[in-house]
Amino acid sequence: MLDVMMWVCCVIIYARVILAIKKFYCWNPYYKIHTNRIENIQKTFFKYLEKLLYIEHTNYKSSTELFKINTLQDRRTYFDQLLLYKICNNIIDSPDLLCTISFHAPNRHTRSQNLFHLPTCHTNYRYHSTIFRIQRDYNLNFK
Repeated sequence: MLDVMMWVCCVIIYARVILAIKKFYCWNPYYKIHTNRIENIQKTFFKYLEKLLYIEHTNYKSSTELFKINTLQDRRTYFDQLLLYKICNNIIDSPDLLCTISFHAPNRHTRSQNLFHLPTCHTNYRYHSTIFRIQRDYNLNFK
């Protein structure tokens, strides 16, 4: 019973403190070094929790499955696609956001299965912007 209570307390601490720090620090970085820094916070917490509960440490992926906490990359992808869904289905009522999304509508049948049209980007700022990134990720992951 004590182990269960300790585990619940640790998860609450994680949800309140660690996730808040990660959200404040940088939600969706595009440089690998920043992503790794944020992921290391979660990895360290998992190692601490495994040591506290006398669980043999295996690897990061199995730890996320054991504690039923998604990896940060999975969380970012999920929330990006959720945002795109809400914008396209008018759950978020923002015409300004909706007009930034370009649907791919070819004038003749092609083999391209992309739902969104993405123009060429001349800057990293535009390429990694939120709306452009979620459209690009959708085209890559959901063909």
